[in-house]
This record gives sequence, C-alpha cells and structure tokens, in this order.
Amino acid sequence: MHVSGHLASCNTQGLAFIGYDANTPNPDGGVIRRDASGDMTGVLEESAIYAILGALPTETKEDAIRKFLKVQDMFASYGVTTTQEGLATLPAINAMKTMADNDLMKIDLLAYAKWVDLDEAVKIMPMKSTTNGFTLAGVKLVGDGSPQGKTAYLSSPYYEPPHSHAYDYHGYPVLTQEEMNHWVDKAYAMNAQVLSHSNGDASADILLNAVERADEIHGKEDRRTVVIHAQTTRLDQVKRMKENVMIPSFFPAHTYFWGDWHKESVLGPWRASNISPMGWANSNDLMFTIHMDAPVLFPDMMTNMWTAVNRVTRSGETLGEHHKISPYQALEAITINSAYQNFEEASKGTIEVGKRADLVVLDANPLDVDPMTIKDIAVLETIKDGETVFKHAG
Repeated sequence: MHVSGHLASCNTQGLAFIGYDANTPNPDGGVIRRDASGDMTGVLEESAIYAILGALPTETKEDAIRKFLKVQDMFASYGVTTTQEGLATLPAINAMKTMADNDLMKIDLLAYAKWVDLDEAVKIMPMKSTTNGFTLAGVKLVGDGSPQGKTAYLSSPYYEPPHSHAYDYHGYPVLTQEEMNHWVDKAYAMNAQVLSHSNGDASADILLNAVERADEIHGKEDRRTVVIHAQTTRLDQVKRMKENVMIPSFFPAHTYFWGDWHKESVLGPWRASNISPMGWANSNDLMFTIHMDAPVLFPDMMTNMWTAVNRVTRSGETLGEHHKISPYQALEAITINSAYQNFEEASKGTIEVGKRADLVVLDANPLDVDPMTIKDIAVLETIKDGETVFKHAG
C-alpha cells in the first residue's frame, strides 16, 4: 500500500485471488493499471484497491482498540489534544465508541463517517453527539485521489503523465458531480458537517458546485464545509470558498516531502509553486487550517508549522514564496482556526478563562526562534483538561 492510501501493488497470485484478470473492467472511481499490451501491471488505484482490502482478515474490535490506545499516546506526544478520524468505517466507529464508553479516551476524537456508511453510523450514535471525548461529527467524502500518485482530478493535464497514460491525462473523480450532489444534499439533511477530500482543482469544482446547489435547496447556514488538502486550488476557487463560507484545510508538508516531485513531474514549476495556496487564502481573508494527514505523515505539529512558514523542498528550494505564512498564522491554523473548523471555538483554541485547559509545553517559543528551526522544537508536556497526558522523559 502506498503511504497516501491511494495506490497499492499486488502480485500475480494476489490479482488472481481477488478475481482480477485481463477482462476485468476498471471500477467506478478507480483504475487497474495495464501496460501497452493491455496486461495488468499489478498497480491498483483508488477504488480498485477495495478488492484487496475486502480479502484481508477482518480486524477484531479488541485489536482496533489496542491500536487506538497506542495511537492516542503518539498524538499526545506531539502536543495534540483534539484529533479526528477522517474516514471512519463502521468497525472503527464501533471501536472508538466502545473506548469512549469505557472512558479510555485521553484526547478528544472527532469521527467523520465514510459516506457510504452514513446511515448505519447514526445508528451507533446520533450525529454530533459526544460521549466521553468521542464525537460523531459528520461525514467524509472522497472526491479524488492524490497528486503525488497522479490520481488527483485536475482541470489541466499532468506535467508528465503516469506510465501508459496519454499526454492529456488529468486524473479522474472518485465521486462524479451527480454523486457529490447526492451526498452533500444527504449530509445537509442529516445536519452532518461535510469534509471532502479534494486534492485536484477539478475535484474542488465538483464540491463547490454541490455545496452551492445544496445551499439553494436547504438555505445557507453555518455548516463550515471543509475542503481537505485543497492542494491545487485555484485563486478563483479560493474566492468561491470565501463566498460559500467554506474552510480549506491545507497540507503544506507537500512542499517539503513531495515538492520537488510536484515541480519536476506532477504539476510543473508554476502549478507546483501554488500548491497549498495559503497566500491566496490570506489575501482573500479566508480562514484555513493545516494538517499532516496522519498516517501519511506523523502528526508532528512543529513540522506542520515549519513547512507552512518556510515552504522549502527536500532539495532546499523555496516553493511558492508568495504562499508562505508567518509563524503566528501557522500557530493559529493549528489552534483557534482548527477549533473553529470543529465548531469548538467557544471551548478550545486559545488560552482564556472559561475554556478547557488543553495545553502544550514546548522547549522554545515558535514565534521567537529562527523560522527554519521550528521543526526542531520539542514537546515537553501535553495537558488535556488540566491533566498531563504526555511528559517528555528527558
């Protein structure tokens, strides 16, 4: 499985086991890669991966809980006091609800149900209800794939198309316009906050169209629809997000981990310089958050800030000087803005009388140090509701 979760590889025996052969058509929203002769290469994209997942042994609830307990300790070690499960399956929701029922949550966790599981998810717990730090907060839609895997849905072709694809290849949607319309409409009707994975600008267009349509049907309310990643969002789309009171959650770590790849192969120099366009968001007074997309990357908030402030690639090049933000703006993006995104700004996000005592102690002030050293700042202690949930051993 590729670290992004959007690609997987399978050997010949594995392909036969899941029932894929030369005559198997591409599933909706996915691709079974083939070479020039039409033979399967073993690389699977997006929904074509589901057959592999369905063939794997089913994880027990006990195993899931054991893993969640370890993961929440890891998140706490990075100073995180509230996190989310951004594509929660029914088994995951069941396991997290059991953890909450047994008061095992050290940090708060918001779950966004996988879109196809929405009806069943609300049978486990009501939408927007909270139990001991665990909230069923909304629904997660997946509009497209990943730019680094060249499955994101772009309005213009990839700089270099993936192997066996034509020069005008520009990815594809996981959810079509009609499907996105249906799920956004359903979420509105259920009072579920919508988070949509929309890396490509063509995918973002589909989401924007669906939101504008649903607002006409249901009326405009404070829904705070979130565009997850918004990696190749255009300036005109930033303006539409502002008009529709939407929140992009950018993934600026792409500039470091995949920035050179984006420039040289995925998007080309100009589009690569405009990934995670925080500068455009700022100039249009559009609130945004930033994230690390764990488990794609570790939930390291200091590295998260560092990439947003410096936008340096692995080769040392600055990728998009005009989209750099200040350390204070980066801090806002992971604190008060994130609390607002989660409808929790009244109780979290800033240190104020009456708010919850969710705090982190660092070994240096990220607002005072050389911006290039922000990633080196260590978390000394994490405090959740006044109780220490992590303390550095040193």
